[in-house]
Amino acid sequence: MEPCLSLCQVCPCVFDYRDKFRPLYLGNIWFVTDVLGILKNCQLDITLVIPFLKLTVLGPIFENLKDVYTVDENSDETAMGSLLWELPCTEFENLWENLIYDSDLKNELMSYAHALIHLSDKGADMKVINVNRLIILLGPPGTGKTTLCRGVAQHLSIRLNSRFSSSVMVEINSHSLFSKWFSESGKLVLKMFDQIDEMAEDGKCLVFVLIDEVESLGMSRDASTSRGGAILSLDHFGRSNVIVLCTSNLEDCLDRALLDRADVVKHVGQPSATALYSILARCIEELTRIKVVTTEERIPHVRELKDNAAMYPAGCELMELARLAQGLSGRSIRQVPALAWSKSDG
Repeated sequence: MEPCLSLCQVCPCVFDYRDKFRPLYLGNIWFVTDVLGILKNCQLDITLVIPFLKLTVLGPIFENLKDVYTVDENSDETAMGSLLWELPCTEFENLWENLIYDSDLKNELMSYAHALIHLSDKGADMKVINVNRLIILLGPPGTGKTTLCRGVAQHLSIRLNSRFSSSVMVEINSHSLFSKWFSESGKLVLKMFDQIDEMAEDGKCLVFVLIDEVESLGMSRDASTSRGGAILSLDHFGRSNVIVLCTSNLEDCLDRALLDRADVVKHVGQPSATALYSILARCIEELTRIKVVTTEERIPHVRELKDNAAMYPAGCELMELARLAQGLSGRSIRQVPALAWSKSDG
C-alpha cells in the first residue's frame, strides 16, 4: 500500500511489563491508508498512545557575524556565525536510524541526557553533583560525529516533547569565529553565548548547542593563549534545559581545561567490517526501494549472516567487500553504492 501524503514523526511506546513499564522507542511509522483497520485487527492487550509531532520544514535561520555583531565596520567580509534549527525538523529526519556504530554509543548518549533531565526534575544541586551538560565527540573526519549530535538533538526533542514545549539547536561555526576575526573572537563567543542564554530563560524550551570543530575554540594554551576566555565562556550554560554538544578531529590540540569540563568524552572511530556491512546493506536497501537496482536475494541482517552464512551467498559477498573496505570512513563507504551504480549499464 502507498503511504499517505504526509509523514508523521511519532513516538509510540510499548510497555515491557517485566521492566516496570519502561517505554521502548520504536522509531518512525509511515501511516498507510487502512491504518485504522490494521490497528483494529491487532490482538494486543495494550493501550497504544501515539503523540503526533509536526516536523519543522522552514529550514535553519542563518546569522552572519557581521550582521549581528560589530566586528569591523570597514570590512566587507562576512562569515556565518550560527544556524538556528527548530526541532524536530525535516532535515534531521531519519538521521538517528541510519547511524551505525560498533559500540552502544547512541544509547549511552541518550541515557546520559535522560539522566540529566531526571536529576534536574528531582531538584538535584548541580554544584554538589558536578555536571556541566557538555558532551565531546572525538575522532577522524567522516565518522559521523556531527551527524550523531544532530541525531541526538532530534531524537531527544521527540522523546521529551511532553517535558518541553519546544526544542531548538544552535549550531556554531567556531572555525569562522577564529579564522575571520581572531582578535575579536573571544568577545564574539561571549555575545553569542549571551544570546543563547537568553533563549534558554524559557525553562520549557530545550536548547542544544552544537559546536563543530571545537578545537578552534579550545586549542591548547601552548598554541594560543588568547582562546582561554572562550573555553571559560562555556560556563555560561548553567541552565538545566541546555545541553552542549561538541565535535573535534584534533584531540591533541584541545585544551585540557575543556576536556576536564566535559561530562562525557567519547571517541568515534572508523567502522569495523561488521558496521561497514550494515551501512552497505542499508544503501542497497534504499536503492532497491527506489527501484534503480533489483535483487533476487534479500540482504540479511549481520546476525542472520553469522548464524547461517550458507543461505546468503550475496550477503557473504557483501561482507567480503566490507572487509576489503576497512579503513574507509562511514561517509566514504556510503558513496560506494551510488558510484558503482553510475558505472553499471543501468
